[in-house]
Amino acid sequence: MAEKLPIYLDNEETKLDWEAHRAIPIEERIDAIRPFVTGDHIEEKLQKIEKDAFSKDQNDRTGAIGELEFLERKAFQEKVKILILEDNRDILWSHNPEDKVKNPDFQVQKEIIELKTLGDFSKGFNDQVKRAIKHANKQIKMSDYKTPSSFDGYPQGQVEIQLVGKELPFQYKDLFKQIEKEFTPGQFRSLKQVSVFHEHQLVAQYVRDNERNRIIQTFPPEKEREQAIEKSPSLNSPKEKQSLLQEISEERKTIIDSIHWKGLERS
Repeated sequence: MAEKLPIYLDNEETKLDWEAHRAIPIEERIDAIRPFVTGDHIEEKLQKIEKDAFSKDQNDRTGAIGELEFLERKAFQEKVKILILEDNRDILWSHNPEDKVKNPDFQVQKEIIELKTLGDFSKGFNDQVKRAIKHANKQIKMSDYKTPSSFDGYPQGQVEIQLVGKELPFQYKDLFKQIEKEFTPGQFRSLKQVSVFHEHQLVAQYVRDNERNRIIQTFPPEKEREQAIEKSPSLNSPKEKQSLLQEISEERKTIIDSIHWKGLERS
């Protein structure tokens, strides 16, 4: 008899046992997620996930499993309901009637979330990260959805990038550099937050501060960045190091205040 889902690694029920989940048939995992999703398009989405999970096309399989595990993470780890958005709206875009609206994936706690799952890095990861951010921005910008925040009349939302595979052919620091190169104050302005998960552990998060027109990295934690600063050969004196640490501390306080007061919620 199959073990009842969800399966946790801890008594607090905050960490899913992903190996155990992946050993369970797809159909059972989909059935377990049904009570935690809302909207008028649940069956349409779940049936597509089940179909694509067995596709001969690797990209379809990766995308389907990525969507299922996103739903599991949100429902079972983060304990939130997920609204499944319509995939095939045939509506003209209000900003340009020659185009049709785009259809982002989900809504969680009023925030639109576009999901990108990356698993094949044989051709390099920089272009994949760039495409993921660019496409997510377009999906949200052209969605015509009403969102908690907007920029120049366009909706804003979040992208969650899921990295699949225990071993990655690149270091996190290289991932940070690529995100910082793409997700800047002057471009992809329909994205208010970029989060990256590696095997469902948060490894990077960047939040847009609309008022100050800047991007702030809110994860990894300040302590980890402090350790990097302490080891930096470019900072020659304790005073220089302390000054930079103080600046980081003030930036984190600013963005945490924004998260609490303006709805820039962590994923």
